[in-house]
Amino acid sequence: MYLTRDEILLASGDAAEEAVAALDRLVSRHLVVAYPPDYRYRARHRVVADLVVDKLRQLEQLPEVLVGLAFAAAAKVDRTQAPSHRSWRLLVRIINHEFLLKLVTVQQARAVYEEIESILSFDYHYWLQRGSLEVQAGDVRLADNFLSQVRSIRPDDYKIETEYAYMLMRRAYEEPHRVDARELIREGTQILEGVIANRGDIDPYAFHVLGAQGLSWIRRAALAPSEAREALQKFLEVAKAGLRRHPDRPELQQLVQDLQKEYLMTVARRGPAQ
Repeated sequence: MYLTRDEILLASGDAAEEAVAALDRLVSRHLVVAYPPDYRYRARHRVVADLVVDKLRQLEQLPEVLVGLAFAAAAKVDRTQAPSHRSWRLLVRIINHEFLLKLVTVQQARAVYEEIESILSFDYHYWLQRGSLEVQAGDVRLADNFLSQVRSIRPDDYKIETEYAYMLMRRAYEEPHRVDARELIREGTQILEGVIANRGDIDPYAFHVLGAQGLSWIRRAALAPSEAREALQKFLEVAKAGLRRHPDRPELQQLVQDLQKEYLMTVARRGPAQ
């Protein structure tokens, strides 16, 4: 996506004058292109952009760049604009938790979100991405806080409900001996089954979350063999149903294999009194 000159200056902060001079040099050397009359700045080629990103990562300068870019994008959005507006699309791209995790550490990604919290505290997508970061790779207690906030802003959104259920099941997985672990699994399962009932034909993600988090919990929880087999069978049926609806998804294919293997191992360990 292109950047405008004012966005580049916003991202550069106090170094605005230096940024203008550097930008003009890059354009004169044809590393960055900006055609009139709009002067939308882009790297000359994707390969050039990838090389720059790799070099910034090596120099440990990429986090600072992302913080500045997120601030510039957040400063340009308006809650009256449609989600398809270019300003929102740019912001959504930059604060996507998976995008950030590919480029920086969890702590550095947190700094990106912290920089723009005062600007985007009203936006459900901001809280969803911040919570999803913690669910996937960070502190599940922070995830609970962020996702609870976004649920209050936008209840009944299937993406939010999916991430919230993911968070509940991960809490049970991380602390399998807590007294309410089974209740967390039950609640997460119930939410995901509702998402599957409404959107299972469209989106395979809820199938994968339910099966994968269920499997992780079973592997760590001190379940009786019969209880483990019963739970594995249920999660395996869910994963198989997802694969039937989405046969081209390799993550579901792998999940079915993993659940089948775990189930067979549990059966093999069964004693005569079990």
